[in-house]
Amino acid sequence: MKNISKENLKKRLQFFQSIFVVLMIIALFTKFYFVAFSYGMTSIIFYSFSKLFSRLKNDY
Repeated sequence: MKNISKENLKKRLQFFQSIFVVLMIIALFTKFYFVAFSYGMTSIIFYSFSKLFSRLKNDY
């Protein structure tokens, strides 16, 4: 298991956050399949967050 520095973790979280915001704006403009799209995106985002935080907890 490679170490993840706190700065690297913050960069990753900001990256995921910016992707999430952009995709949600696109979904709002299209308003097509909005519920399914937002549910899928939030589940992917929260899964990635849980993986990152479990890795961080193991490292520190």
